[in-house]
Amino acid sequence: MTLAPFEEIMFKRIWALAAKEFLHLLHDWWMPGFMLFGGVIELLAVGWATSRPMTNLPLMVLDQDRSAASRAIVTALENTGTFAFEAQSAWRRCGPMARSWPPPAQ
Repeated sequence: MTLAPFEEIMFKRIWALAAKEFLHLLHDWWMPGFMLFGGVIELLAVGWATSRPMTNLPLMVLDQDRSAASRAIVTALENTGTFAFEAQSAWRRCGPMARSWPPPAQ
């Protein structure tokens, strides 16, 4: 397979750029260690942050349907342990809490 002249020039430029970067890594002896150490720290931080359980998230349910299916969904959400229900009512009885979230401090 032969390359067109512009493709050959492109590969030569890419090779020259890669060779230049490896030369920089040889001269800066601390850079490869820093790259490895930084990657390991980032991997550990992301793993720790994503493994934390989420509990007691405030949740307000506005159930205008009031059907058995909607009550089943609310019950299922209550049983997860993830959410802390702040209010559960229809729009008319909810007052200013439904219009502004989070609720005002008391």
